[in-house]
Amino acid sequence: MPLIAITGSYTDDDSSSPKIYTVDDSGNLAPNPISGEVSQPSHLTYCPTNKTIYAVSETDSPGSLVALQIRDTSLIEIDRVPSFGSFPCFVECDNEHVYAANYGSGDLVRYEIRPDGTFGPNTWHLTLSGDGPHARQDSSHPHCAVLGPGGSHLYVCDLGTDELLVFDNEGRPDVGQLGLDQVIQMEPGSGPRHLVFHPTDPVLFVVCELSNTLEVLIADSHSNSLIRHQSVSVFSKAPSTPNLAAAIRVHPSGERVYVSNRGDNSLSTFRYDKSSRRCELIQTTPCGGSDPRDFVLDPSGSSILVANQSSNTISRLELDPQTLVPQNPHVVAELSSPTCIILLESPS
Repeated sequence: MPLIAITGSYTDDDSSSPKIYTVDDSGNLAPNPISGEVSQPSHLTYCPTNKTIYAVSETDSPGSLVALQIRDTSLIEIDRVPSFGSFPCFVECDNEHVYAANYGSGDLVRYEIRPDGTFGPNTWHLTLSGDGPHARQDSSHPHCAVLGPGGSHLYVCDLGTDELLVFDNEGRPDVGQLGLDQVIQMEPGSGPRHLVFHPTDPVLFVVCELSNTLEVLIADSHSNSLIRHQSVSVFSKAPSTPNLAAAIRVHPSGERVYVSNRGDNSLSTFRYDKSSRRCELIQTTPCGGSDPRDFVLDPSGSSILVANQSSNTISRLELDPQTLVPQNPHVVAELSSPTCIILLESPS
């Protein structure tokens, strides 16, 4: 099936976003006239059931969540709701709900979604609180809200409080709230930012922005609670420039974990050992641009597309077939301040 790439960005007055690109047979991004008109759509997700793109509009109070659909040659906004906070930076969906994290105000929200893709009632709203020892940890700053395998739990990284929060997504129907099942305290000042699950093992990987570390957590076989298992640097030696770790992905095989580095402008590749459930840094590779805020692996696991925010580019890196280390970065698209990229089969 042909693929399309959808990019989010920080927009200026004369740019349009999200943008849609066609991925050609060589893996390059072919220009496509379809784009939206959302202000600061820094993060996106896609619901295949209703063929709807959900975007945050990362603005100060009030931030917004926006629903868009591809119609003929246009990307049409079909609905918009408040995010109940400031600077929403992350959006997630399943077939029934949309979830969002407001980085600025510490608010988490959940909306129902209707079969046509529009938003239903707001069914959960929680304001987090707390702080941390780093200058950027003056208050709660949730940076992601990710559904776990099966969707029964919602996992939130709070960069401001150094916490990983686990919510029961089944909720109590009488109050419409998500119960807090577990709080995992990370290292003080580490700034947990994003997380991803291993495709087959009961393992969770967290990238910490401020400490530039990869955290490995495993689920206890009896209680199913998460336990911190390993912390490893994204560098073999200290980088020459200040760095903020950003995105994290796992190869479809489960054998490699990747982290993007803003400042060092690189991708770190880790080998995941299934028996010990630990990660070992293999190599750090230039990403082909500046400030790689996000990246995505193609479904076959043979290449990576990187959204380089400061160089205004999307770069592509092939994965070595033997080592699965990214190599040969080259620019495949130019656009203003890309911050997010998703790949999906072209809707028909």
